[in-house]
Amino acid sequence: MLGRNAADDGARNPLQEWLKFLRLIDVATPVDLQIHLIADNYAPHKHAKVQRWLKRHPRFHVHFTPTSLFRDSLKPDTLRSMRKFVISLAVLAMTIPASAQLATKKSLTLAAAKTIAAAAEAEARKNNWNVVISIVDDGANLLYLERMDGTQIGSVDIAPMKARTAIRMKRPTKVLEDAVLGGRNTMLKLPDVLPVEGGIPLTIDGVMIGAIGISGVTSAQDGQIAAAGAKALEGMK
Repeated sequence: MLGRNAADDGARNPLQEWLKFLRLIDVATPVDLQIHLIADNYAPHKHAKVQRWLKRHPRFHVHFTPTSLFRDSLKPDTLRSMRKFVISLAVLAMTIPASAQLATKKSLTLAAAKTIAAAAEAEARKNNWNVVISIVDDGANLLYLERMDGTQIGSVDIAPMKARTAIRMKRPTKVLEDAVLGGRNTMLKLPDVLPVEGGIPLTIDGVMIGAIGISGVTSAQDGQIAAAGAKALEGMK
């Protein structure tokens, strides 16, 4: 990879050569990659300094070939088979993904948001309630907003605030409202938090992927509509 011998710059010292080689590989390899080395099984790698270095650099994985004494005792066919195995191991090592991979998670899509909103709207219409329906993603970013005919204009701002509060605080806004009613007035001073029922996190497989916020009727009725919307998520995967 470097195009030169790691020991070219000075006197030969097996231990120092090993450490210098490891440092060169560490510097030259991107930090997000695992490093698999195949080396002769001889004494320097067993030295305490080398072992301590490897322990501090867990992305290094060292695989050793047999010693020369052991190789000399092998039959030619066995040795050829082992060489093929080592080559295969080297190829496999290059295909092993790094441990620092990006997380895989489910995200709330626009299509899913529309399905959730439709369920919430159906609950509102069933009760002749006019509301604003807001859905945000797990970063509290607005994904969907719907204002039913006849809904007060102020709810266009309030519904998203409830949704953002639910996902930021990771709990239904009713929990915060109950805390305020119980005397915890400090909740009213939290930045960008609206402690009024009507916001519910959207959860799938135990992970919060967004939230729904409703405004337009009483807070209890807003909460009822939000719960109907959140329930629609149960059938999605």
